[in-house]
Amino acid sequence: MLLVFCAACGTHVAPPPTINSAAPSPGLAAAALTTFTDALGGRFSDVLTPAEKTAVLNAKAIGIGGVSMRYIDAATAAAPDGSWTGDVIISWRVRGEKPAEEQIGVGFTQSGGAARISSFGGAGQPVPLWLLAPVTVTRSGGVTVISEGRDPAPYLRMGLTAVQQVRETIAWPDAQLVLEVPADESTLEQMSGSAAGAYRGVAAFTGPVDGRPRGPVHIFINPDVIGTGRDAQIVLTHEATHAATNAATNPHLPAWVREGFADYVALRAQDLPLSVSADRALATVRKSGPPKTLPTDADFNSMAEDFGEEYQFAWLVWRYLGEMGGPAAATRFYDAVGAGTKVDAALRATYGGLTEAALTSQWRTYLVKLAR
Repeated sequence: MLLVFCAACGTHVAPPPTINSAAPSPGLAAAALTTFTDALGGRFSDVLTPAEKTAVLNAKAIGIGGVSMRYIDAATAAAPDGSWTGDVIISWRVRGEKPAEEQIGVGFTQSGGAARISSFGGAGQPVPLWLLAPVTVTRSGGVTVISEGRDPAPYLRMGLTAVQQVRETIAWPDAQLVLEVPADESTLEQMSGSAAGAYRGVAAFTGPVDGRPRGPVHIFINPDVIGTGRDAQIVLTHEATHAATNAATNPHLPAWVREGFADYVALRAQDLPLSVSADRALATVRKSGPPKTLPTDADFNSMAEDFGEEYQFAWLVWRYLGEMGGPAAATRFYDAVGAGTKVDAALRATYGGLTEAALTSQWRTYLVKLAR
């Protein structure tokens, strides 16, 4: 505490404490959130910031409603200009989808006894694309593309094709597929709250928009990687298979079952030689022999030097099963495992007593034959 000498009284006295008007105010932050959610509900305000106006327009285009926001606490200290980032719980719902809820970072500015929302995102928190930047929304045949600064046409085309190709293997009567296409990879990282480089080399992934097992599932596109050609279509059909079977939120599916089946569905729609579809896996077999076990969950490591090879090995398990019993049997096996049946029991029930150990042995022999 700073002490000041009082000449008249000859004593030292402490001045009254200085109130920092820029310190984060939970009350003012909550009021700013109410102004924003009121605007989302149709009570538009002429004091909205550019970030808020963008989000309101995006919400209207997407069909977002029922938005509520609750201020939790300051995630950062206030800067000299009165700005800070706060942790906020947001919930929302899109027509025809499950409700979503997640904790996000919200940027605030504070002055003159009021706070305003300056930005969305930050403090290492995930944030939905509709809160980040202007988006365009395109719909057709059960497919919705939400894109930021990217032409939605090729993604819509690939999405529609993906739905058709998935239906060639499994039933998907009321297909609803949502593709989110940010401007670039860094925005994708911001959306998921991931570190820089987390999606390097990853063309797309499927998951709940809020990270919760019961949240609505979308496909998230990395536009810096995916492209728009044949390989991109394979990726989109693979991811659409995950969406159609709720694989992204199913805890019962081992990685080789989940990823191998998605590739099985996607590659059934293509006429590709093994020199393209299984080049890396078969090269490994020629060099080192077949793997001793079916692919493990630990094998599916996006940071590994040989990332991608495990997908080919998993697909080759399904290719073998498909040759043995056809797509209908393959789908029954997949559904049984997804419902909680252990792999060995599901194999026995679907393939006339085939055990997991026997499948592994037969698959290894199959790999050697293919590698010749």
